[in-house]
Amino acid sequence: MRLTYVKTLDTGTPHMVLTCRLHSLPHPVVLDTKDNDVRPVTDRSDLVPVYSFNADGYWLARQKEKWRGERLGGAEKLSLWLDVLNRMEIDGRDLAWK
Repeated sequence: MRLTYVKTLDTGTPHMVLTCRLHSLPHPVVLDTKDNDVRPVTDRSDLVPVYSFNADGYWLARQKEKWRGERLGGAEKLSLWLDVLNRMEIDGRDLAWK
């Protein structure tokens, strides 16, 4: 799973979605608060991926590569994201992806 920063083509506004790769599907799916349907990234031509991140690192997202893109580095480079993860640990939440 990755949080993915996207731009919407209709308005050009930035937006965050959750992308998830399922073993049973050939492409990741997009979970979006602005669209109740969970659909593969190949069906989301209304969104342009910019970058994605999770606890393992961050990636430059590319639409032509089915949103995979190039790994840019580890999560230690994302200080605000690490701050969120640390606060969640302090609050006693169990993070399944760690």
